[in-house]
Amino acid sequence: MKHERAERMLAALLAAALLAGCGAASSQMTREEGSIAGPPVKTESALPVSTPEADTAPEPENGTETPQELPPLDQRVTNQWEIHKNLQDPAGKVLCLNMEVPRINSASADAARINARLAQCYVELCKPCLEYPALENGTPWDEVRSVGYYQYWYGDCLSLVMNVYFSADSSQKGQGFCFDFASGKELTTTQMLERMGLDPADIEQRIARQADEIFEECWQNADTGACPAKESFDRKWWSSLDQLPLSIWGDEDERNVSLGAEIYNAGEQKYVSYELTIPLYDDSVPSDWQQRVLGEWVVFRTEVDGDVCNPAEEGESYTLKLEPGDSPDTVRATLTRISKYGDTTTETRTGVPTRGKIEFAFEGECWQIRCQRADDKNYEWAIALREDGTMTMANMGGNAEYSYISWMDLRCS
Repeated sequence: MKHERAERMLAALLAAALLAGCGAASSQMTREEGSIAGPPVKTESALPVSTPEADTAPEPENGTETPQELPPLDQRVTNQWEIHKNLQDPAGKVLCLNMEVPRINSASADAARINARLAQCYVELCKPCLEYPALENGTPWDEVRSVGYYQYWYGDCLSLVMNVYFSADSSQKGQGFCFDFASGKELTTTQMLERMGLDPADIEQRIARQADEIFEECWQNADTGACPAKESFDRKWWSSLDQLPLSIWGDEDERNVSLGAEIYNAGEQKYVSYELTIPLYDDSVPSDWQQRVLGEWVVFRTEVDGDVCNPAEEGESYTLKLEPGDSPDTVRATLTRISKYGDTTTETRTGVPTRGKIEFAFEGECWQIRCQRADDKNYEWAIALREDGTMTMANMGGNAEYSYISWMDLRCS
């Protein structure tokens, strides 16, 4: 079992929280495969701004692009503007600019237009602030403007997804751009999916079902007295797939696509950004999963903050009882701990077996059971069956200010 990947992911999540600021409405999952480009915070001045005029390439007379020699993959997207500074406006308010705006490095007219749109949306808006006096980094801020980006690749086709948080302007949202370096043409999300051999109509139906399930679950778990009438919501949260940024992630044999959409969350009484994910592989669980996992499991190894121990040697015992849930294809998981002083604590959660790796926790497992705490879904057990018949369980929880993860290895009693 490799825990290093979890540590890298937890560090990335903490960095993202610091970058975005408290309360950022961001995607529900962070992908290791698509990383925010650019170096860590280290500069005290803004890089030169690439203006729309400088980026605009002339249209070819015959309406076709001249084939260009493609730059190396790691040079196809770089920063056209970057700033990491705290500034003080004339009213005394401290503004934190933590921004990296990308450039698509292609000589095509479509690339120039995308670069100009990015500059217009994120650079031109902040240029007047550069006249403000700079403060030391780390100064408590009153307002933050954060811009980063993720890049996802399918061959020579790029999906560029902006990660944007302006604390004083909730209308600023992340956008998505698709671009084919081989042809120099901008692509729509629909065209990108077609390049991948997928049926956009099928993808749209599947993510629409997910969006509806998210809306219903949030509604059922919330006090909706202050919400608009349920019937007033148009359950079609987008008019076209081309409005949704596209992420492509996972290993070659277990690839997934995700589309970002804003769905009304009744608990928060506002629209929240979600990633609607479609696996591009067989994600069904084994037909004999009940025979393989139901029963009582004993913890023989724990790991907390790097400290590894055997509970039996410490005079403690942990048992995990897995039983059929109240509805088909669900599992009721009960974890019991008996301390060396004889005190007993028990917690029960319900989960659903799913196929695929728990990307931020394990490597190599074929399927798992994920159990969220009923009162707070930020707290989760992720239970995965290993090839040798033992199990690994991650106990995760926390929020933007504090998070934790502990591990248990189990064998069937």
